[in-house]
Amino acid sequence: MVRAYLYALARGNVSQARSYLASGSPEEPFMRDDAHVGAIESSSNGDGTYLVTADVHAKDGNYRVTCTVAALPQGMLIMDHFYVKPR
Repeated sequence: MVRAYLYALARGNVSQARSYLASGSPEEPFMRDDAHVGAIESSSNGDGTYLVTADVHAKDGNYRVTCTVAALPQGMLIMDHFYVKPR
């Protein structure tokens, strides 16, 4: 689901990307058609949520996207997300 979220942003489909979020707006401005999603890793937080990280290679550099994902009645959704540009 995190990969689908990022690829929706890369295609410029903000409404589809927003459908993967429990709340808030897509905020990864580097996700354009030239961005590539690399490794994705997930781990359980032990409380029914998961921490998912994705490496993204964009035209202006590399980014790490971190999402908290939870199972809600409407399905798996991204509860929180942020990105950093590692040095």
